[in-house]
Amino acid sequence: NSAINNYDMVIIDTHPSIDLFFKAALVASHYYLIPLFAEADSCRGLAHQIEEAEKVSKYFNPMLTLLGAFITKFDKRNTTHVSFAKAIEEAARISNFHLFKTIIPASVAVAGAAASSVPLNKYKGYLNVSTAYNTLAGEILPLLKGKRTGRKNAPVKTDILSNVEIEQTITL
Repeated sequence: NSAINNYDMVIIDTHPSIDLFFKAALVASHYYLIPLFAEADSCRGLAHQIEEAEKVSKYFNPMLTLLGAFITKFDKRNTTHVSFAKAIEEAARISNFHLFKTIIPASVAVAGAAASSVPLNKYKGYLNVSTAYNTLAGEILPLLKGKRTGRKNAPVKTDILSNVEIEQTITL
């Protein structure tokens, strides 16, 4: 516990599976974010992820709070991504769910930087992804208000995408 006091913030990035690692990360966290791909499978899994996080909050970590979701790996040239992003944004607006404004573009830079052991902001030619993550951090920081005590607010609504039908006619 003393080592954790050396840091202002620790970010735990888990894979999207809802497994023991995912749940352990939530038990150790105060806040969580959900990255969303602008694709149907990601949207379908959103409610399930939130429901699992609410269970962790109820039984193990009453401080756990969802800050919101953000769209990542977005390709503005892909009409499917553009259509889903618009549907996600509309659903979030209607249901009062926090969707961050920053959209992280699709890029091989993240994997390339990791494979090269180079920080993303130093990885040659991929400053746009690094800039997007910095912008997202700027949106997140004001939501992190001092040391937290007590229980979080009401449970998160898991029906955020049920208000908007995403057309089945979107073509790849």
